[in-house]
Amino acid sequence: MVNDNNKFGVEIFGAPGVGKTTFIRKNGWISSHDEYHKMLDDIARNKFKKKYFIPFPAKILRLFRETTKSSIDENAIREFEKQYKEFIDLSIFIIFNSPVSAERRIRCYKFLVNAILSWWLVEDRAGMVWDESFAKVVLYACGMKPDFSWQYFSNVVKVMPKRDKYIFMDGLPEQGVIGQINRGKFANNLTMAERETKINSSNKYRQVAEKLSEELVYCGSEVEKQFSTIDEELHI
Repeated sequence: MVNDNNKFGVEIFGAPGVGKTTFIRKNGWISSHDEYHKMLDDIARNKFKKKYFIPFPAKILRLFRETTKSSIDENAIREFEKQYKEFIDLSIFIIFNSPVSAERRIRCYKFLVNAILSWWLVEDRAGMVWDESFAKVVLYACGMKPDFSWQYFSNVVKVMPKRDKYIFMDGLPEQGVIGQINRGKFANNLTMAERETKINSSNKYRQVAEKLSEELVYCGSEVEKQFSTIDEELHI
């Protein structure tokens, strides 16, 4: 089941909410993140079919994604460590030593596990873009507390599983906030203080994404920069 996707495909990264998924769909490409969810649903569907001999609706299968993940994550992580042990060790060190809340650490760790499971399950192919993958692991892990993670940044990018090409989706911090409002992550009636906090956070991740782009180029990777087309006016 494992797929060696190192040095294959195109991967997209950028600050949260800048329009990465929209960019993928507008170009008629396939998101690896969508394919990952389909694979999880297929695994659950096959298990239920063998046990109950009846088909289950997609909305029911989605409820079992976390259970499906827990049944395969050990094998996936074991296979991943054979090739990228330095990356997983350094990522986990950064995540669990960053001076942030336990909730944020656990959320980031789960994102790392999801990226590994996607690497294990999804086969790279023409027209597919790797989304929610290892570049985003670095972005999220190092973006939690940049003043702590900066000292490890170059090293973790160096050992990160690489793709043929990267798309850096850039956008103003305000655009990132709008994007997250549009997809329901933030309320659409933020106060001025809440707005300022969200914009500052978006700007922080933008700076980390810019540094990631620079480090990837330094490592010899091809990086294409695109700009968000999300409306720059905050409707809040």
